Amino acid sequence: NFDNFIDLRTSLTTDEWIDVLIATLGYIPESFPSVDVKLAMLMRLIPYVEANLNFIELGPKSSGKSHVYSNLSKYTKMISGKCTRAQLIYNYSTKDAGPLQNHDVVVFDEVSSLSFESRGKDDIESFLKTYLENGRADLAKTTIESTCGMGLVGNIELTAEMVPVDDNFQRVLPDIFRSSAMMDRFHLFIPGWRLPKIMEGQLYNGWAIDAEFFSEYLHYLRTQTYGHTIFDELVTYDRRNSYIRHSNAVRRVASALCKLLFPHLRSVNELAPDDLSAFKALYGRYCLTPAIEGRTYIYNQCKTID
Repeated sequence: NFDNFIDLRTSLTTDEWIDVLIATLGYIPESFPSVDVKLAMLMRLIPYVEANLNFIELGPKSSGKSHVYSNLSKYTKMISGKCTRAQLIYNYSTKDAGPLQNHDVVVFDEVSSLSFESRGKDDIESFLKTYLENGRADLAKTTIESTCGMGLVGNIELTAEMVPVDDNFQRVLPDIFRSSAMMDRFHLFIPGWRLPKIMEGQLYNGWAIDAEFFSEYLHYLRTQTYGHTIFDELVTYDRRNSYIRHSNAVRRVASALCKLLFPHLRSVNELAPDDLSAFKALYGRYCLTPAIEGRTYIYNQCKTID
């Protein structure tokens, strides 16, 4: 009963709920140095609760990337190494749909070593450029339509201070993703270097949300649209002079964070004046600011490429 579960969220503060989510991921909340680091970890959950959300995460080894993306949800498919059109989109021989059509998220792991079959590279590149834009694209004589998001996950070279060696992050990506036109179709960049390497002492062993239930719960949140409602109620901007991909990306990421962190709130109209003022501050810190930062990374990479 997801509605009953969501109602119970009202008994927790925002920080307490964040700790519940961190524990459910399998980590001791107290082992993270700050709420901001916890929030950086929870950014990995965004693609699970928002349809057609595309992201890139680059960071150090041993920060739990593969663990979270491969074990969190049965609706996720991880792909590494060589990828073919049949493995990803559609197999003409067996008539089987690929994970892009029947999963919530497809994650390319160890993305620096990812390659697509040379025979179909141009077709896949053209297909992905269209699909990442609007969730549908033509393949041969078939139109593929899906709510599946796509993620690129990999390692990046860092200094001794655990910051990137340079700002040219996209250089570790395969050529197919290194044009600004393709990069611009990703909504969010997750700076994985903000997360510590996971040590054995950080692994959680206690009460948490059941993994199977949590997987279905995240899948359920994808169908909910109140995150967009709250964004439209709270956020104003100059629509006449807004680059549509920027505004769409910020709206989508902020809405996903809102559903993840405040699932019990369907509209700000439900709040009393004092509660509304407090929620605006929470929304700015936990939803809007991370969304703007995540999109800004993408924008800066596009500028670097061009």
